[in-house]
Parts: sequence; structure tokens; C-alpha cells
Amino acid sequence: MKSSALPHGEHYFEDVLRDWRAGHYRFAQGRSASGRLHLIIGVSPEQWRQLRALAKKYNVALILSGSRVVGPRTRQVTFHPAIASAMPLEVNRRLPSLTYPAINNVRITKETIKELGFDNPLTSDINIEVLDPKRPPHEHRAIATAIAHEIKNLDFSFPVRVNYEMDGIRYVNEKNVLEQGVGFLKRNLPQGNAGSDRELEAAFQELYIPINLRRSLFSRHDFYNGVLLAALDSVSFGLTLGFHPIIPITGLIFGLIGRYLARLRSSIAFHWGDTVISNFLAILTDAAIGISLMTVIVNPIAGYGITLQSLAATSLRHTLARGTLRLFVDKIASVRPARIQALGVSLTITLNFFLGILTGYVYAGRPTAYALQTILAVMGTMIIFGPPLRKAITPRV
Repeated sequence: MKSSALPHGEHYFEDVLRDWRAGHYRFAQGRSASGRLHLIIGVSPEQWRQLRALAKKYNVALILSGSRVVGPRTRQVTFHPAIASAMPLEVNRRLPSLTYPAINNVRITKETIKELGFDNPLTSDINIEVLDPKRPPHEHRAIATAIAHEIKNLDFSFPVRVNYEMDGIRYVNEKNVLEQGVGFLKRNLPQGNAGSDRELEAAFQELYIPINLRRSLFSRHDFYNGVLLAALDSVSFGLTLGFHPIIPITGLIFGLIGRYLARLRSSIAFHWGDTVISNFLAILTDAAIGISLMTVIVNPIAGYGITLQSLAATSLRHTLARGTLRLFVDKIASVRPARIQALGVSLTITLNFFLGILTGYVYAGRPTAYALQTILAVMGTMIIFGPPLRKAITPRV
């Protein structure tokens, strides 16, 4: 079985990422509060599930931070200008937690992941804040302590430091975490370069991964994308096959969940290391969703009278032309913050509008549209399958 523990020594993030892509490690993945996808270095998928189970067992939220969670500081500073200006690359202490004492007068650089042994103070750790909005302070502390002791039994190769307060301020909800985070950034930013609290909150949300924290499923950007897709689909179908109210309804729904569909497609593509097979399965999933939508909902309700054979063949070319482009954008945007994911959905909706008109004309029997769609399908196939195919046939050095 692939290991989730790094070999003894110091490791640059880029080297760890390369070895993970090559299949040498099994790491859990989680999304920061900003929506960015991260590898959680040194944590197996099983241990990740156990942490999530602990949060549900005690009915609390957990906030995870540290170099193993979002990458070392040299990576963190690339997320936001405020982080680049405020986060030092070297510290001289580790703060105390419920089960570990403070460590002072040590030089800890933040440029690598350090796997130097459980008892070595330089070993990269994970910090967990326990959020509890319902219980009084003494019960909150007792639960955080119980979680800390249970985590000690999960066989991590490094310390996991658990706390329920900082500087006398109890972690009741995410607002407390953000207030402390914004305060930290403000204290460390150069004078006159503080920025607004909202901007600093967005910066700090890049630095932690929440577990069991209730959040809104949809943002205003998702609603914008729903309205955009509903409008553009109505225009494209109106120009080619004729308008029907089911078109804006399905467009609104699929635009609203666009980020989640993009995550699904990209996660399938990345699952086995971005291979030819995994990309094919992602495209196949996209095709299945599109064909099902047209076959089960749009075509019978709107009464377009498209035969199943025509629908399947056209949807396949449509997926290879539009779906490959969409997957290309998905793979870039899905690992970035939620606002970038939503922007990626907006981009594909807009580009796909023109390809949707093309598909509509194919359904309407236009030979020129058929030829152009075929050419675009070939181009899209080369864009998606070219890189993993080259990687597969290139000899390893």
C-alpha cells in the first residue's frame, strides 16, 4: 500500500507534489475556507475520515492549519498579497496546546515539510482549533481535551496540537477565528498597507481547512451563473430548435450547481493521476449527464422530436467539442478558491453558448455545423488527451 508518511528529512512542497502525482503517496485532500483544494501531507484518507468522524461525534467544528494542511509558507505567500507581506518564513517558538507544552527558543523555518521524528520540535505539525457555539467554556474545554487524546491514537507521525481558545478568546464560531486571523495579519503587515477587513478575511481563509463547519452551499456567484446559463440557453435553443420554458429552468439549475459539477469532473480526471483513462471517464461522465438531460427531460418535455440515435451521436460530438474545453477549464479552476471556480464556470458557460448554438444547428440538420462540430471535437480531444498520453509514453528517467 502507498504510504501517507514522508521519509525522514526535509521536503520541498514541489517535490512532494511531484512524487504524489507519480503515485508514491496516499494523501487526503481538503478544501480551505476559500475553496482551494489542498493535499493534507502526512494524513491518509482513513485518518481524514476519522478526524471528520470525531467532529461529528462531539458535534463540533474543527479548523485545521499548518504547513501540512495548506503547504509551507513559501507556498502560502503565493495565495494572496496580504499573506506574502505578513507571514514570516521563520519563527522561534511553537504555541502550547491542550496536550503539548509550548516550545521556545528554537529556530523553525517555514520553507519545507519537516519529517524529523515525533519528538523533534522542528517536525512540521498540524494545529486544530475546536469550535463550539453551544456549550459553556468548561464543557468546551473538556470536549477539546477528549478530542486531543483521541487524535493521539490515530497514529500520526507528527504532533497534532488541539486547542479551544487563543489569548483568552474562546473559539465559538468561525468569526472568532477570522477576527484573530485578521488581527494577526494587521499586526504583521507593513505600516500603511493593512487593507480592508474583508480583504484580510479573504486572505486568512486561504490558510485553514474547516471540518463539519456549516456553510452556505451556494454563493451569489453561483446564482449569477444560473441566471447566465438560463439566459444563454434560452437564446441558443430559441435560435435553433425553438424556445420552451424547460430550457431556462434546467439552465438555472445546472448553472447553480456548476461549481460542483466542475469539481466532480476534475476529481475524476485527477483521481488516478490525470491519466488517459481518468480523463476519458471524466468526459464519459459529462456525456452521460448531457445525454440524460436531453433524453429524459428536455427533449420529451419540449417536444423537439429528436431521435435517440441522433441525440446520442450529436451529444457525443458535442461533449468532445464542448466537454473537453469545459474539462480543461475545470481542471485549472477546481483546485483554486471558490470565486475562481465560479469564474471558470462563467467562462465555460459563455464559450459553450456559441458551441451550443452550433449543436442546435446540428440537431436541425445543417451539414456545415456537423463538419465544424467534428473538427472542434478532434481539437478538444487533442487538448485533453495529448498531455496524459505523452506522459504515458515518455520513458521515465
